[in-house]
Amino acid sequence: MVPYRTLRARATLMVAGVLAGAAVFALLVATYTYRTAFDRSARDRGDLVMRDFREKLRNIESEWGERTMREKTRLEFSRLLENPEGRWSRLRAYLAAFSNSPFFAGMSLCDAGERLLFRHGPSTACKGPAEPHAKHVHHYFTDAADYLFVEVDAPIWLGPEGMGRMHLAIPLDNAFLWRHAFPDTELFLEWGNRMVAASAGATGLSRGLPGYSGGFERDGVHIEQRRIALPGNAPAPYLTIQTRITPPFSLVEAFWMGVAIFVFVATVLMLALRRWLAGLLPRIECLSQAAGLYAREGRQSEPLARLLQQAAGANNDELSRVAVATINMVAALDLRDHERQQTLEKLQLAEKVFENSAQAILITDASVRIVSVNPAFSEITGYTAAEAVGQNPQKFSSGRHDASFYAAMWASLRQHGIWAGEVWDRRKNGMVYPKWLTINAVEDAASGQVSHYVGIFSDITEQKENAARIEHLAYHDPLTGLPNRFALNAHLAQSLSDARRNGTHLAVMFLDLDRFKTVNDSLGHDVGDQLLIAVAQRIRGALRESDTVARLGGDEFVVIVQGIVGPEDAARVAEKIVAEVGEPLTLAGHSLHTSPSIGIGMFPTDGASVETLMKNADAAMYYAKQHGRNGFRFFTADMNAAASERLLFETQLHHAFDRHEFFLVFQPQVDIASGHVVGVEALVRWRHPDRGEILPERFISIAEEIGLIVPLGAWVLEEACREAMRWGVGAADLRVAVNVSVHQLEERRLAEHVAATLTKTGLPPHRLELEITESAVMRHPEAAVEMLRSLAALGVHLAIDDFGTGYSSLAYLRRLPNSRLKIDRSFVMDLETDPNDVAITEGIIALARSMGLAVTAEGIETSAQLDMLRRFGCREGQGFLFSKPLSVEALREFLRGAGSMGAVAALSVDKPERLH
Repeated sequence: MVPYRTLRARATLMVAGVLAGAAVFALLVATYTYRTAFDRSARDRGDLVMRDFREKLRNIESEWGERTMREKTRLEFSRLLENPEGRWSRLRAYLAAFSNSPFFAGMSLCDAGERLLFRHGPSTACKGPAEPHAKHVHHYFTDAADYLFVEVDAPIWLGPEGMGRMHLAIPLDNAFLWRHAFPDTELFLEWGNRMVAASAGATGLSRGLPGYSGGFERDGVHIEQRRIALPGNAPAPYLTIQTRITPPFSLVEAFWMGVAIFVFVATVLMLALRRWLAGLLPRIECLSQAAGLYAREGRQSEPLARLLQQAAGANNDELSRVAVATINMVAALDLRDHERQQTLEKLQLAEKVFENSAQAILITDASVRIVSVNPAFSEITGYTAAEAVGQNPQKFSSGRHDASFYAAMWASLRQHGIWAGEVWDRRKNGMVYPKWLTINAVEDAASGQVSHYVGIFSDITEQKENAARIEHLAYHDPLTGLPNRFALNAHLAQSLSDARRNGTHLAVMFLDLDRFKTVNDSLGHDVGDQLLIAVAQRIRGALRESDTVARLGGDEFVVIVQGIVGPEDAARVAEKIVAEVGEPLTLAGHSLHTSPSIGIGMFPTDGASVETLMKNADAAMYYAKQHGRNGFRFFTADMNAAASERLLFETQLHHAFDRHEFFLVFQPQVDIASGHVVGVEALVRWRHPDRGEILPERFISIAEEIGLIVPLGAWVLEEACREAMRWGVGAADLRVAVNVSVHQLEERRLAEHVAATLTKTGLPPHRLELEITESAVMRHPEAAVEMLRSLAALGVHLAIDDFGTGYSSLAYLRRLPNSRLKIDRSFVMDLETDPNDVAITEGIIALARSMGLAVTAEGIETSAQLDMLRRFGCREGQGFLFSKPLSVEALREFLRGAGSMGAVAALSVDKPERLH
C-alpha cells in the first residue's frame, strides 16, 4: 500500500528531487567540460608536436644533404682519389682520423657502372648507375647487429674512373633520438613493426607502441602518441613521438566550476517553483477537502461549492479545469440520483404490472435465453420460474410449425422490431395449446443493439374451440361429421385451382348406397342413420389423408381424390371403396349388407369447373346404378376401358414376378479411344405370355406404384452379379452396371442388401456399378448423400444416370461420392443437328472432367456422333453403334468374338430402339 503524504510533503520531495537533479546536471556538465577541454588540449598538443617534428625532419634531411656535400667536397679537395696508387689505403687512413665523428659510420664508393670500388664500415651495395648531375638520395637499412642506418648518396669525382657515387651510412640510434627530443616528449624509431631505438635508451624501447596513433594512460599520465615517416625512399622507418599531456585545469577547479553551475541552476529552479507552489498547494488542499466532503455527504452543499470555487481559482489551468469538471460532475450526479429515484418508482410500478398481469410475460436476453417470467406464465404453461429461466423458448414448442414459420418471425423482428401471431406450444403436461403471442425487440440505448426480447401471450384455446364449433356446424354434416355441400364446393374449387397450377389430375366420385330406402322403410330411420355413420367411417378409412369425402344429404356422398396420375388411380380408389363399404355389418341386432354405386368424373378431361365435374360424376353414378350397381363407372366409355386395362396390367405384373417371366439383357459399354469393351449395363425385360417381350418403359412406373419395384430391383441386382461371375477369367475386369430406382434408394437397408448380394454371388465390389438417376438423388438429397456414401464405402462404383434431364444441384453433386456421369441419349441423338445439344453435351463433359469424374454417353448410333463425342473428350460410349442389348448367350458370344477387353471389331447397324 502506498503511504499517504500531504501535498506539502510531496512538494518538499519534489523540490529535493529538483535540487538533486540540478546537482547531477552540474556534475555532468563539469565532468563533460573537463573531459572536453582535456581531449581538445591533447589533440592540440599532439598536432603542435607533429608540426614541429615535420619541420625538424625537413631540417634533418637538409642537414644530411649538406653534410654529405661537405664530405664530398672535402674528399675532392683533398685530391686523395686522383692518384690510383695507394689511394684506398690513404682513404682509410683519412677516414680513421674521423672515426669519432657522430655524423656517419661507413662509406662506399661506386664507379659509373655501379661497380663497388671501396667500402668502409656498414654500407650497402651499389644501387644503380651514377648520374653526373644527380642530387643526393638516401634509403634505410640495418646491419648484422640490427642497428638502423640511413644511407645518403651523392655524385663524386673519382679521378681516373670519372664520376662515381659516394654512399654514407648515417646511424639512427638512441643518441640520434636523444639529440632531437623535445621537453615532455619521448622519441622512438619504428622499423618492421618494432621499436629499434628510443631517446631514453634501450630501457625505454618497451614504452613504445608500434603501429598505434592516439592517446592512452600510463602511470596516471595521459600520453598522446603520433607517428611520422622519416624522409627518403620507401620503405622508410617511422618516428614515433610520445608527448605527456598536462590538463588545462585541475580537478579542484572543475569541482568548483560544477558547484557554481549547481548553485545557478538550483537558484533558477527554486525561484520558478516557489511562486507556483505557493499558489497551487492551497487550491489542491481545497479540492481534496471538497472530495472528502462529497464522499461523506453524497450531495450538493454550500461548503462543497465554496471549496470547489476556491480550488478553481482565477487561473485557467489544469487544476481549475478539474475543479470545474468536479462541480459539473456533482451536479450531474445529483440530477442522476433524482432521475434514478423516478426510474425506481416506474420500475416498481412495472413490476407490479408484471406480477399481476393476466397475460403471460417472458423476457429473454439477446441470445434468446429466458431471464424472467411472471406468475401468469407459470399458470398457463405449467412451468415454474425456476424451470423456465435459462431455457430457450423452443423448449415449449409443439413441433407444428416448420422452419419457414420461424424464419418469417425472426425476419419481422429484425426488420420491424415486433411480431404478433398465433403460435401452438406445448404445456408441461404435454398438452398442445394455441396462444396469441406478441414479441417486441428491446434495443440498448447506448449501442443500438438488441439486448432483450419481451414476449406477451394469452391462451386462446377456448376462443379457438368456440370458433371451431361454429365453423364445424356451418360446414359439416351433423349426423356423420363429414363436410357438407358448402364445404365440399369450397374444397373442390381449391383442389381444382391446385391441380391447374401443378398440372395434375383430380377425380370427383359421386357415391350412392344401393337400396338404402329399403333399410329406412323396413328398419326405421334410426338404423338408417347408424348405417350412414358406419358407411361414412368406412369411406374415410379407405382414403388418404389428402383426399376428401363429404355428405350431400340422404345416402349421397362425394369423394375428391387429388394428385393422381390418371384414371387408373381413380379406379383403384373406387375399387377399394366398393370393397370396404360392401363388407357386412351388424346394427341394432340386424345383419346388413349394402353396396355403393360410384360415378367418376376426371379433371381436366370431364370438366374444368365445380358444376361440370359434379354433374358428370352424378351422371356416371346413375350409369353405374343402371348397369348392375355395386361398382363404379367413369363418365366416358374410353375411360372405363383404360381403367380396366390398367387393373388387368397390374394383376398380370404381379403374376409375372411370381412366374419368373422377367429376364435380363446386357448392352456393352466401350472405350471410345481404343474400342475396348470395359463394361456392360444390365437391362430388365418382361416376356409376356400373350404380348411378347415388353420393354421397361411400359412396366417400371407401374411396378413402382404397386410396390413391386423393390423386389424386382433386388432380383435384377443379384441376377446381374451372378451372370458377371459366369463370364470367365478373360472378363475378370469387366464391370456390370445395374439401375437403382428411387424407391430402392429410399430403403434404409439398401447398402446391407448390396453387400449381402456381393457376398452371395462372389462378385468383387469394384466390378459393380450402381446407376442412380439425378431426379432420384434430388428427391431427398440429404438422405441420398448418406446412402450413396454407405454404398461407396463398400467399394462399388456409383454413376449418375440420365444426367442433364432433371433438376440437380451442383452443391449436392460435389458432395456425392459418384465416379461417373452418364449423358442421357436425348442429348446424343441430335448432336449432328441441334447446337443446343452440342453445347449441353460438351458442358457436361467439361464439368465432369473438372470434378474428376468419368463420362459415358448413351444412345450413340452414328459415326458422326462418335467423332463429336471423341472430340469433346468423352471416354466411354454405349449404343447401337457398338451393339444392341444382348441376351446372356449372345453377350458371351460377343465377348468371345471381341475379346473380353479387346476392340469391337464390327459396329451394329440395327435400327435403334428405346432401352429403358
